[in-house]
Amino acid sequence: MRQAGSRHPQRSWQAGKRLIVIADKHSHVSHRDSKKPVDGRLLKENYDKVWQLSGGTLQSSPREMERARAVLGMIPLDARSVLEVGCGDGLIINQVDVPDRMGLDVSEEALKNVSCPVTLGTLGDLPFPDRSWDVVIASEVIEHLAGEEYPGSLKEMNRVASRYIIVSVPNRENMMANQTKCPACGAVYHRNFHVRSYGKRDLAALFEDFSVAEFREIGDRFRPKSRMEMALRHHALGQWAPYKNSICPVCRVSYFEPGDSTLSSEAVPPRKEEVNPLRKLVRVRRTWLAALYARSGGYDLRTAPSSAFNSDVV
Repeated sequence: MRQAGSRHPQRSWQAGKRLIVIADKHSHVSHRDSKKPVDGRLLKENYDKVWQLSGGTLQSSPREMERARAVLGMIPLDARSVLEVGCGDGLIINQVDVPDRMGLDVSEEALKNVSCPVTLGTLGDLPFPDRSWDVVIASEVIEHLAGEEYPGSLKEMNRVASRYIIVSVPNRENMMANQTKCPACGAVYHRNFHVRSYGKRDLAALFEDFSVAEFREIGDRFRPKSRMEMALRHHALGQWAPYKNSICPVCRVSYFEPGDSTLSSEAVPPRKEEVNPLRKLVRVRRTWLAALYARSGGYDLRTAPSSAFNSDVV
């Protein structure tokens, strides 16, 4: 069987694109396998490479800043210690104004931009005692966790949080809308490496010892593409989400446009609504969904108004 990965990856690329081979240039995927959905989990070395290529500005877009402000605004004022897991470059934890704060991430490259104490580690094995942090934040993290890593990570957050947990995720994401197709090997995968979608009901049942105290929808209002529309676009028209600023998890090939800082954008910026009957079947929503959890039977949020963050940092 001829291997798609054996073709030169630059053969069909337009001039002006910066093609970057991330890892093993001898990786291959067959034409048959390339038509199947690909598990989009990034290996640690690829994640570090993403941060290197971003120049440390991975999440600096106005939309990401809006999300960060909203999450920061959910931190109760009585919090004295905050841990952010999957903190990336510190967009959120750098702005938290509490006596004790910590950022944890799997990427050494990302942690270079964090201004508070940091820990290199994974969410599934947090190196902290039980109930050691008043607040644990996971913003745009849990939708990336696959396999056994997912339930273990939720248990770890439940274990180390003493009072509150804050989670933000894409709001009822249509996973098909962010599927892209690698032009080099034909692999189909989620361009942001998401493996699940969440609504309020999904978030409400995440933690054993915590219950939801508040939901917030964040970002611009838009009407997403329906599953039916995306199926037609993919299979009838061959239209996929833009491959720009994405790393193929199979052949590890990608390109990044100079000066573009939207590498980790979790959703396509809303555009003027198209006249499309299929799209009218989908309800209007906001880009992100955030939840504040309080330990069950432990705290009265009426005595703990938001928020504990330093607005001068933004």
